[in-house]
Amino acid sequence: MIKLSDADIKKFGIEIAKAGAGKLLVDVSLPGEVTVNEDRIAHITPRVPGVVNEVRKTLGDHVHAGEILAILDSPEMGEAQIAYLDTKAALDVAKLTIGLTVTKLDVAKARHNVAKTQVDVAKNDYDLAVTNVTMAKTTVDVKDAAVEIAEAGFEWQETIHDNTSELLKRVAENVTIDEITDTFKGKPIGENRQRTLKAYAELNFAQAAYEREKTLREKQISSEWDYLEAQKGYTIARVEFEAITEELEFQNRLALMEKKHAVAAAARDAKGAEQLVQSARGAVKSATSAVSAAESVVQVAEMEVRVVEQDLKVARQALEVAYSSLRAAEWKLHIFGLSEDQIDVLAKNTQGDHAEVIRYEMRAPFDGVIVEKHIVLGEALKDDTEVFVVADLSSVWVNVRVYQKDLPVVHKGLPVVLSAGHSISMAKGKIAWVSPRIDEHTRTAQARVVLLNTDGNWRPGLFVTARIVVDEIEVPLLVPKVALQTVEDRLSVFIKTDEGFEPKPVMLGRSTELYAEVIKGLQPGQQYVTKGAFTLKAELGKGAFGDGHAH
Repeated sequence: MIKLSDADIKKFGIEIAKAGAGKLLVDVSLPGEVTVNEDRIAHITPRVPGVVNEVRKTLGDHVHAGEILAILDSPEMGEAQIAYLDTKAALDVAKLTIGLTVTKLDVAKARHNVAKTQVDVAKNDYDLAVTNVTMAKTTVDVKDAAVEIAEAGFEWQETIHDNTSELLKRVAENVTIDEITDTFKGKPIGENRQRTLKAYAELNFAQAAYEREKTLREKQISSEWDYLEAQKGYTIARVEFEAITEELEFQNRLALMEKKHAVAAAARDAKGAEQLVQSARGAVKSATSAVSAAESVVQVAEMEVRVVEQDLKVARQALEVAYSSLRAAEWKLHIFGLSEDQIDVLAKNTQGDHAEVIRYEMRAPFDGVIVEKHIVLGEALKDDTEVFVVADLSSVWVNVRVYQKDLPVVHKGLPVVLSAGHSISMAKGKIAWVSPRIDEHTRTAQARVVLLNTDGNWRPGLFVTARIVVDEIEVPLLVPKVALQTVEDRLSVFIKTDEGFEPKPVMLGRSTELYAEVIKGLQPGQQYVTKGAFTLKAELGKGAFGDGHAH
C-alpha cells in the first residue's frame, strides 16, 4: 500500500479515473513522410524579362502575401506602362473631343433652328409684302377713281363756272328774263341760277317801279313818298343784286379753283399710291430675296448639323477604340502582375514621371516560407526563370504508405494519430485521400493526411508513424496501457482505496498500442490510476528498501 498526501498526488501528476467500458480502437501502424502542401506552394517566375535590381528575401525567410521579394528593371514592363498611360491620355482626349463635338452639335442645331425661324419670319414678311402690294394696288384704284371723280367734278364745275360767267355777263347787259331763260335753258349753272334770276327779277321790278313813280312824280301824279319808296326799293334791289353777283362771281371762281385743286390733289394721291405700289413690289422683291437667303442659311445649317453629327459618330468610334486600347493595355499590365490598385496609382501619376515604369516587383502570393532561391543581383532573367519557391507551411501533407494487405480497411475519412518521436507531440488528423493506384516498385498505395502545422514542428522530409483506426470494439473494461505496470512480475494497475494506492494484478484480453481490455482483476466503478502509475511503482520500490511510503 502507498499512502500519498493530496499535495504529493498533485506534485507527481497522478490522475485517477473510474474503471468502465470503452471502445477499443483497432488500428494499423504505417510509415509516412511529411511533405509540403502542394496546394500551398508557389514557383515564382518573373512575368517579364529584366535585370535584377534588388533582392529583398533569402532562403528560409518568412514572407507575407503581397510582400516584395525582388525588384527587376524591365524595359518591357516600362513599354507596357507607357503604352497604358498613352492609351489613357488618348481616351481622355477622345472624351474631351466627344464633349466638344456634342457642344458643336448643340450649337449647330441651335443655328439651324434660328435659320428656320428666320425663314418663317422672311416668309411672313413676304406674305405681308404681297398683301401690301394688293392693298397698294387697291389704293391706286381708289385714288385713280378719285382722280376721275375730281376731274369730272372739275369739268362740271368748269361748265357751271363758264355758264355762270355768261349769265352774269348777260345780266350785266340788261337782257330780259325771258331771253336769259331761253338762252340758258338746259345749261348747268347750279344753285346760283335761282338766286341770280330772282335778284335780277327783283332788280328789274324795282327799277320799273322806280321809273314809273319817277314819271308819275314828274307829272305830279304820284306823291313824294311813293317816289322815294320806289327809289329806295330800287336802290336796295340794285345793291342786293350787285352783292349777289359779286358773291356769285367770287364763289364761282373759288369753286372752280377748289375743283382744280381737288384734281391736283387726287392726281398727287394717285401718284403716291403708284409709288406705294412700286415700294410694295420692291418690298416683295426684297422679301423674296430674304426668303431665298434664309433658306440658303437653313441648308448651310442642315449641312453643318450633318457634318457635326458625322464628326460625333467618328468621335464615338474613336472613343470606343480608345476604350478597347485601354482595356488591352490594362489586361497586359494584369498579365505582368500589376493589381488594380497599382494600375490606379499609375493612372493618377499626373506628373508624367516615367522613372519607375521599368520597375517590376516580384511579390509573395501568400504567407509562407522561401524554401528555394535562385536569384542574384545583376542577373538577367527571362520570363520563365524560376527564382523563388514559396511554401505555406501552416499546413503540410503527410503521405502514408499503405500496404497491400491494409488497403481493404484504409479509406478516406478514417482518424489518424501521427507520431515522429518523443521530441514532437503526437498529432491527430483524418485520411483526406487514398490513391487508386499501387506503386509497382513498393507495392503500396499512398494515403494523404492534411495536417495543421501552426507551430512549425512538422517539417517537410520528416518520417512519421501513422496509426490509422480501422475498427472500434466495445469492451466492458478498457484502460490505457500507461496505467499498466509490472509489479512482482505480474501486470497490475494501481487501485485507489481509503488507505492509499494498492497494485492489483490484472489479466488482459484484446489490446492495441495504446489501450487494453481487462478481463480479470479490475471491477467496473473502481478508481484506478490512469497517469502516474510508474511514479507509484517507483514509490513502492522505495518502500521495499525501507525509505518510501509503502506499508
